[in-house]
Amino acid sequence: MIAQDAPIVEIQFLAYTIPVILGVELGLYFFYQYRKSRWTKLPLNRILLSYGWFTLFMVNGAFFQVVNRLAFDAKNELFAQIGFTAIFLAPIGFMAFILIKESRKLINLKLAWVITLASFTPLVLLFLLGSKDKIFMASISITGLNAISVITYQVRMIRASMGDVRRRLVQLFTGEILALLALGFAFIVVFASNLGAPTEPFFFTGVSFLITGLLIMFYASNDFPPFYEFDWKSNLLKLFIIDPASNQFLYARDFSQEARPATTSDDAERDRLRDDLFSGAITGIESMLDTISTLSQQRLSEIDQGGSLILLEYSSEGLPPVTYALVVAKDLSSLRHFEKTIKAQFEAFFPGLLKNLDSVVKAGNPGRVFQSFDIVLNNMLG
Repeated sequence: MIAQDAPIVEIQFLAYTIPVILGVELGLYFFYQYRKSRWTKLPLNRILLSYGWFTLFMVNGAFFQVVNRLAFDAKNELFAQIGFTAIFLAPIGFMAFILIKESRKLINLKLAWVITLASFTPLVLLFLLGSKDKIFMASISITGLNAISVITYQVRMIRASMGDVRRRLVQLFTGEILALLALGFAFIVVFASNLGAPTEPFFFTGVSFLITGLLIMFYASNDFPPFYEFDWKSNLLKLFIIDPASNQFLYARDFSQEARPATTSDDAERDRLRDDLFSGAITGIESMLDTISTLSQQRLSEIDQGGSLILLEYSSEGLPPVTYALVVAKDLSSLRHFEKTIKAQFEAFFPGLLKNLDSVVKAGNPGRVFQSFDIVLNNMLG
């Protein structure tokens, strides 16, 4: 049985194909972004899988409900079950991807797992009792709890993030809220249809919200920046960029000192001497490694200092030898990626100077020449 006159049915169906196409493309694009960023080995990049899963299942679940209402007057149980299944799996999948130890600062993982597993209850009742059963309808509130967990996680993630990541997350969250408002209008459409009231104004308003929300999410997801652990900055201690040939600093930054009051001149002098010794120690270890491992081209990647860790990177092929040493309090995937980014930015910012590094060092005070890297590093730190 056709629910409405054929022309308006066709118009509504065609109107909804626009957000369906956008939603499928957006979901697949999130998966592509995750695959492209896998080399970074940053655990929190899994949030991209959450967004992709949520978008695909939510949009397609609503699509089956729209087809069921327009073509079958909401009486096709198979379409109703497929639509509800996809909608229920949307928040379940979102949470399943991000319930990892790196999220423990944002959400109670045990409670979130309980709510996520409990969200399968309405899914089971759907196939046991049918989509029109009152017990099933009441059980949907469990999915509502899971949806609240999804929103809570994103709000806390926005608060914990900084810089470009935070701006993108705000945009994604705004688009997602608009898309979820469309579901509210979908319920109004069903309610109005049961009362025999006009449904078209609510339908087209909801579709407009959905299209707008998906377009905002598309814009925010373009070339999404990597997700660092939320405490990565607090584990930064020092950065040294060293010319091993002359045993001189090209650039140095004390992150731990920035969080403390200014030191006295005596303290600063001790820091300088300690840093000089530190530079020489790294160069000495490098020389020793080269002597012992004459048949191996592998270089030292880290030095364990007991209370801290020194992560090492080296200049790219074709450039004079430069050692990048990042001193950190804890070994995090984010910090390793951050150091690789530092190297890439340093080489991109000073290509001419690095190619003529010997001349720069011989001219004296190379640290002053490369001091402008502060601008780049401050931007990276947000």
